[in-house]
Amino acid sequence: MNINENSIEQNLIELLKKQNYRYLHGSQIERSLDSVILEDELKNSLKRLNPLLPQSARTEAYNQILHVGSSDMMASNEKFHNLLCEGVTVEYEKDGNTQGINVKLIDLDDIDSNDFLVVNQFIIKENNNEKRLDVVLFINGLPLVIIELKNALDEKATLYKAYTQIQNYKNSIPSIFYYNALTIISDGIDARVSSLTAPYSRYLAWKSPQKKENGVLPELQIMSEQMLKKDVLLNLIRFNIVFEKDDIKDENILFNYIYANEKSNFYISDDLSEEFYINQAFCGFIATSVKLENKFYLVPEMQFEYAILDFENLHISKKVKKLLDKKDFIFTINKNLDEVIQNIQNHHKTNWLYDEYHQLLKKLIIYKHKNIDFEIMSIEIWDKDSNTLIAGEIGYKIFSTYTSLTGFCLKEKKYNNFGKLQMVLLALYLEKNNYLFWNLGHPYMQYKFDLGAITYSRKEFLKRWIPAVSK
Repeated sequence: MNINENSIEQNLIELLKKQNYRYLHGSQIERSLDSVILEDELKNSLKRLNPLLPQSARTEAYNQILHVGSSDMMASNEKFHNLLCEGVTVEYEKDGNTQGINVKLIDLDDIDSNDFLVVNQFIIKENNNEKRLDVVLFINGLPLVIIELKNALDEKATLYKAYTQIQNYKNSIPSIFYYNALTIISDGIDARVSSLTAPYSRYLAWKSPQKKENGVLPELQIMSEQMLKKDVLLNLIRFNIVFEKDDIKDENILFNYIYANEKSNFYISDDLSEEFYINQAFCGFIATSVKLENKFYLVPEMQFEYAILDFENLHISKKVKKLLDKKDFIFTINKNLDEVIQNIQNHHKTNWLYDEYHQLLKKLIIYKHKNIDFEIMSIEIWDKDSNTLIAGEIGYKIFSTYTSLTGFCLKEKKYNNFGKLQMVLLALYLEKNNYLFWNLGHPYMQYKFDLGAITYSRKEFLKRWIPAVSK
């Protein structure tokens, strides 16, 4: 077989067609060459994903996507990524009233509702520049993945040359990068993936547990068969970056790339060791989890904003004060982690607290890190008469800080406000035991502000967090 860039390109296309991607050559698409969006596909997808919404709402969402760009490519990309994952909020008139409504651009739950299209030789004209992209993956008409290919048999056509070509595209045809989620570089054998802002050192291979009988599968094949599977790709677009186990140990990467990269907050990692979990928590990440192809991954999140409670700001509502006065409850710490987790799993319809995460927490209870004072904690409120677990949460302490993970409260009417009671009692406990502050994670829930928490930006949070845990 004559191996060249074209044959590598065709092989990749065939692999994606087996994943039920549609395929078109760039010349088969009727479009203006200065348009990087497949406008008809986008319009059709908006209608398919939002069938009950008025046409005016879909049109407004379409126009917002079409005009998302600005002179700042990175700001445009960040804006679009938020719209992609969260939907486009538009206003429309109904019965004489202006209403807000959310328009979905992509369906993260029903994979088959989305249109996956692989296009090769995709020409773009912009600012008197004409460029031909090797392969572009469109989802619902949006150019989310760019793949630059080189020939492994050509000594001059290296992975770094492919990376350099991507950087050249950024300068000459920036508009397609408004919509970019991932870029892939490959020489037909080796393949690396990363996000728009990444330096060459942050382009990473996709690891696979599968081995070829007579050797190792080429990385490009692994990536196309596994990473570019529709469900995996959508989750990657959502979570954005693969997280290596050594990242948290490399201060240069941590401080100059991860902390500073405010476009990205979700990462995924297959390192399920106790040491890794403690180290990522120590660095200020809060880990949830996800399953991709039935494989369990941690999802450490370096949040954009954090809700922090200083105990002098603690607010106790009148309703909670009444519950405190009744004293018909029992407050405990670390009495029954298993029961708390079981209630959390039963309480939340969509839940990241998989059994694998539960088992990791149990391992962490007995694991002692050589340098970090770390402890998993379960918080419980019990009905004094029936000994029923009413409310609770799980979290962890690092030195004199406490971080919440997730919790629950029974929905019976007689237990109204017991969830807030649990939080107040926990705050009083933390204050009594000389904790510096309580990290409540995401600041996007009103009950945290009702408790007295204040929103900190990532930079502001790290200024408090790093000194507090650097003992």
